Amino acid sequence: MPKREETSCQECGDKLNGRRDKKFCDVSCRNAFNNTLNIEKAGIVRRINNYLRKNRLILKDLKARYPEKRACNVHRSQLTDSGFRFDFYTSSYTTKQGNVYFFNYEFGFMELEEDRIVIVENIDEKKRA
Repeated sequence: MPKREETSCQECGDKLNGRRDKKFCDVSCRNAFNNTLNIEKAGIVRRINNYLRKNRLILKDLKARYPEKRACNVHRSQLTDSGFRFDFYTSSYTTKQGNVYFFNYEFGFMELEEDRIVIVENIDEKKRA
């Protein structure tokens, strides 16, 4: 019978005895390993959710300055100066004309020429909530 290759615990590095597919020496090592993985994943999700929440708040505040209008037109710098992250959004919508709106929950924006941005509020999303 060929000699089995020795394996070690993925958490503490101790030599493993028993089943060939064993990865951890005991329950506490398995829990510690998985907790470390979950903390890293949760941190990424938390950071992305914070970006999305901040983007939504910025769009909401700018749109609130013009409550009577369906859409408001602002300069790109108004968003970037507030910390807006254009690469984080929850959905996008392409109109029949080919215009693309990027949404952060119910507030959307579309880039125009000359660094202008149009901000809209999706009334349908607001009614569903």
